[in-house]
Amino acid sequence: MKYVLITGVSKGLGKALAKAFLYASYGVIGISRTGDQELEEEAKKNGKPFTFLSWDLTKIESLEDLVSQILSLLPKECEELVFIHNAGEMQPVTEIKNLTAPDIHHNFLLNTISPLALTSAFLRRFSTTSIPLQMVFISSRSVVAPRKLWAVYGAAKASIDHFAQSLALEYRGKKSFHVLVIHPPAMDTEMRKRYLKKRSWFFWFLDWISVHILRQKKVYHPDLVAWKILYLIEKKSLPSGSVWRWE
Repeated sequence: MKYVLITGVSKGLGKALAKAFLYASYGVIGISRTGDQELEEEAKKNGKPFTFLSWDLTKIESLEDLVSQILSLLPKECEELVFIHNAGEMQPVTEIKNLTAPDIHHNFLLNTISPLALTSAFLRRFSTTSIPLQMVFISSRSVVAPRKLWAVYGAAKASIDHFAQSLALEYRGKKSFHVLVIHPPAMDTEMRKRYLKKRSWFFWFLDWISVHILRQKKVYHPDLVAWKILYLIEKKSLPSGSVWRWE
């Protein structure tokens, strides 16, 4: 059986990915600070293993212990592992002049430092196995199309893109190792709703008109995006280190 490891699994795209992979007969290991009863019920319905690990990924000093737990959950007959770095936070959403050092630090801690440190710790231990590995990083279109008030989030995700492509270079030629970066579209998630609340009521109203009346802006359901990502991972048609954008 193939397994998938997903960070930020309890809501939004992470939860949608977990449901899609369970339906596709993967064993799922989910990591987030809070669990989700619906995912456990989905796993029982599909008869596939689902394990939830409650973990604060900003506690960098604990990541080695997290890796130990992850590896202990992988059965010897695991055919392939997909590791999806999905956990992330958009805040602070504000003008650059209003940024504070603690806000910048927390954003980079979750969006950049944690996935880099977790990847490094994981590869040190996982390299002793012969299990094929796909490493997937959920990034953002703001890397290539900067948006007002997203300076910190975009900068943090740009670091992820560079890191992932450097990782692909280090493992170039190793057929059992593949790296993919995803720039998903706008999705109807709690993260997007929190962002809209940070803006003015007039901005929220214009966004609503653009999405629901004029149909000028597309906002996708996370389930649809998750199935597309699953398709890309299964097909393996993109070269390692590729950045895929939902156009």
